[in-house]
Formats: sequence, structure tokens, C-alpha cells
Amino acid sequence: MQRAICFLTVHANPTTFRFAESIKQRHPSYDVFICIDNPPFPMIPYNSEWLTIIQYNHQECESHGYMGTVVYCLDRACSRDKALYYFCCDIQRPYDHVWFLEEDVFVPTLDTLTLLDGKYPTDDLLSAFNETKISDFDNRDYWQHWTRLSGRIDYPWAHSMISAVRVSKHLLDCIQKFANNKKHLLFDECLFNTLALQNELVISCPPEMTHIVFSFQDEIPVNVDPTFLYHPIKCLAIHEMLRSKLSSCIM
Repeated sequence: MQRAICFLTVHANPTTFRFAESIKQRHPSYDVFICIDNPPFPMIPYNSEWLTIIQYNHQECESHGYMGTVVYCLDRACSRDKALYYFCCDIQRPYDHVWFLEEDVFVPTLDTLTLLDGKYPTDDLLSAFNETKISDFDNRDYWQHWTRLSGRIDYPWAHSMISAVRVSKHLLDCIQKFANNKKHLLFDECLFNTLALQNELVISCPPEMTHIVFSFQDEIPVNVDPTFLYHPIKCLAIHEMLRSKLSSCIM
């Protein structure tokens, strides 16, 4: 299988660059990317054989319908829109699966993502959870953002925290078709799960992703499980500290 890992960032950060390069060194069969919303000045030095940087003028992505996934910049393409444009439209070879990870997702080890791929080899979407709404009268789970889908897509709807998700080429194809037809994307917390649900794709919610949660504060684990993902930890120095501590415990 051809697999990729893509980190989503607003600004380039040396910690993310170093970790991304280390994953490629450890797992050369994976292609590793960083999608940067705002151009770095100057660019952080990196090895182009280990790492690919995704950057676009936002108008290019918007002209193809890749915009609107990020709630705080609905009027322009942000890093997630740009990454989706790249993997849906602008690559020479499709990937069987692509990990999309926001920069504040803590990945404990260089093997965490590959272990998850080994455990869930064929699923179309890995996400923290998958809550659904099938009609206007379905009020089982209150969620303040359901209204963002009104008039944009028919039922059924679904949502999840998507700070870390793994997406199959089948789901990327569905996203491409939606962007082509609608000339926009959906709010990101609905996009992946809703299109996967409506296209009868396989959605899995691994226990290893249960710590992908919404919080205004860093959610720092007391005991790190090296097979789990954690969100949010916005301070990247804490990522390095936790990895170092975990590595010393394993040794």
C-alpha cells in the first residue's frame, strides 16, 4: 500500500520538521508532507528527500472549490483545504491512505501511526468518533455546528473531532467529486464523516484515538500510551519532552 502522512500547520516550526523527517527516516515506504498555511520567512532547512512541503496561493485552491473547511477562515483556503487540494487534484500517484494531523496532535513515537495502519489496514476513515444526524427531527445528540450543513448537503450527516484522521483514496475521491460539483467543501468536523457515511464507506473509531478531544487548554497525559494519539497539546516543546521521557522509560 502507498501511504502518506501530512502535518497541517499555520506557520512552519522546527519541531514539526524534525519529527516529520524522523518518521520518513524510520519508515521510508511512507511519504511525509507538511502543509503550511502561511509562508515561512525564512524557510526552515529540511531534506527534500525526506520531506515534501505543500504550499499554494490560496486563490488556486479556492478556484477549484477547496475552501470552507476551517471555521475561523471560511472565506479563504487554509492549510486543510490546501492539503486536500494537493491529495485530490495535484499529485502524480494516489495514496491508499493519508493521515492528516494538526500540529498540536501529539504523536508519541515514530511508530505510532504505522502501528495504527497495521491494526486498521483497510478502513476508509479513522476518526475519534462518529456521531450522526439523520433528519431535522433527530435530536439525540446536541451539537452547535449542525447548522453549518443546512442547505449545503442532504441528510444523513455525521461529525467527529478531526484533528487527526486517516482518509482512504476512496474518500478522497468522494471529496474531489463534492468539490467539483459544489465549488466548496464542508466544515471540516463534518466533511470526512458525512461523505464517508453517505458513500457507504467504512468508518472506524479506534480506542487509540479517544484522546483526540476539544479543549482550550493543553491536555497533557499523565501516562503516555505509545500507541495512542493525543490532542490538544499546543506547546510543541511538551511534545519533545514527552517523547524523550517515553523513550527513556522504554529503554
